[in-house]
Amino acid sequence: MKIAVIGCSHGELDIIYSDIAAIEQRDGIVIDLVIICGDFQAVRNANDLQCMAVPVKYRRLQTFHKYYRSEVMAPKLTLFVGGNHEASNYMQTLGFGGWVAHNIFYMGYASVVTFRGVRIAGISGIHKRFDSDCGHFERLPFDENTKRSVFHMRQSDVYKLMQLNDESSAQTQALDVMISHDWPLNIHSCGDVQYLLRRKKYFLQEVQENRLGNPLLEPLVRHLKPRHWFSAHLHVKFEALVNHTEDLSIQTRFLALDKVLPNRQYLDIIDIEPTLPSSSDCLEYDAEWLAVLQSTDKLLSIEKKCSVPHVMSKLHSVTESDINRVKELFNNDFKIPTNFEMSEPVLKDSDCDPQRLKNYTNPQTVEFCKRLGITDPMSAIIESLKPLPNPDQISISDDEEDEDEALYGKSDENPNKRHKPDDNIDGGDLFFVDKGGVDEPKGDSRDATKAQNSKPNEDIIQTNASTSGMASENAETLTKRQIKRRADKLKRQTELRQLEKMDANQRKDTKTEMSKQMKKIVAKKRHQSRREMIIDRLEWIKANLPMKSPNSEIDVISLDQLSINTESTH
Repeated sequence: MKIAVIGCSHGELDIIYSDIAAIEQRDGIVIDLVIICGDFQAVRNANDLQCMAVPVKYRRLQTFHKYYRSEVMAPKLTLFVGGNHEASNYMQTLGFGGWVAHNIFYMGYASVVTFRGVRIAGISGIHKRFDSDCGHFERLPFDENTKRSVFHMRQSDVYKLMQLNDESSAQTQALDVMISHDWPLNIHSCGDVQYLLRRKKYFLQEVQENRLGNPLLEPLVRHLKPRHWFSAHLHVKFEALVNHTEDLSIQTRFLALDKVLPNRQYLDIIDIEPTLPSSSDCLEYDAEWLAVLQSTDKLLSIEKKCSVPHVMSKLHSVTESDINRVKELFNNDFKIPTNFEMSEPVLKDSDCDPQRLKNYTNPQTVEFCKRLGITDPMSAIIESLKPLPNPDQISISDDEEDEDEALYGKSDENPNKRHKPDDNIDGGDLFFVDKGGVDEPKGDSRDATKAQNSKPNEDIIQTNASTSGMASENAETLTKRQIKRRADKLKRQTELRQLEKMDANQRKDTKTEMSKQMKKIVAKKRHQSRREMIIDRLEWIKANLPMKSPNSEIDVISLDQLSINTESTH
């Protein structure tokens, strides 16, 4: 099977398909599949540019919108992963993958699919250490921070891929292709480093310090051992060969490509023989990957910080029985439905959210999650944004009225018989009666009365006189009771304020102490993690020698040569 591998496409689909057609005609071959390694830029209209982290001068609509509206059909089945320059609002709605247009499939945050017997895995985004342990918390409207953090790779997605059985497992098919936008950490050491530095001189310091690439992808290289690994991002063509065994029987061929520009090496044709024969000519789900999604569903987080097991952990690894349950659920039919449809807010000739303020689900993801029984991240985000009920709101429903009648008996239907002049009425805080007459209402009622009319009208004067007459017998008693009640209330309020003040001071002291302890713990863990990561990198480099030939001599940078202060806690 012939695969056209593309570097960073930056929305230039017309150029890509035109160049592929020219190659087919020139060489007399047929390309079966196109793989794009990120910076795809699925921009549906100019409003999506608000959600793409690129300098203003690069904010161009390009050509994808024609494929989205089916004005043009992609001539080749196309798979792609997300990079760091994407219309992330659209990609978020397809977290588990899906069709962004007819014949163009996005791999989601991470996923595994098969095509004509070739097993293909993909993971989107680039590495940013401070966001790697976050959940997928970003939601519209984006600010300048979330516009970028949304495409930062998450450890939780790497962990899911690490639950796949490795190449030596007899349960599942080996991984033929891995796609990422970022390079795996130190993959350059398994290739021609001098050639890379001649092309990209500013990589020198990162190469010397063994930190060129993405550390989250390094364990995937060692564990999954794919036959091919395709990347982009650094805008240079580079090849490397990773040897996983001493007898060189298991190898990973790494290929990175440039971006789509004239006279750049952005395209290469790779011929891959399927590991297993397949009669299907359609893109298909991977049964083991679906079982992994089920087992890790509880790890899904839409919070800024979340807890994820260590990437080497196997807490959620799937068994053969788990895979068989998925096969039964799908009736052994894993064909990915061609169910692309334009979805809100961007429809054929309308955009119901031009400022990109609202969050939307995608029908493909909703259907997929419902079938597999897992959580749709965007549905969870939308649900979390719904306002919570107000616990202080007073309900006046009929049910409560019926409940009051059952407890206290039905009230007298004649309002004139409810209170007799001789009834002992406690006005509480509603009104105050003394020998001189009736005072004005308290608080807002008094202010509202004055606002409506500064002079009392005749009806109010008559009402006051009537009220004064009714309460004249108990005026002295009510006055004493009222004064006592107000004094008690004032005392309670004063005590409450003092308690709240003491509690606030105590909480502040506790919070300060906890913050100091937490900083010490974080610094200690950071120091330990950094030391382990550096040692792990060096061990991995040594374990993968030689690069291309068993007789090759390679200078490996030692821990001492890195000039890193291992006692520092930064």
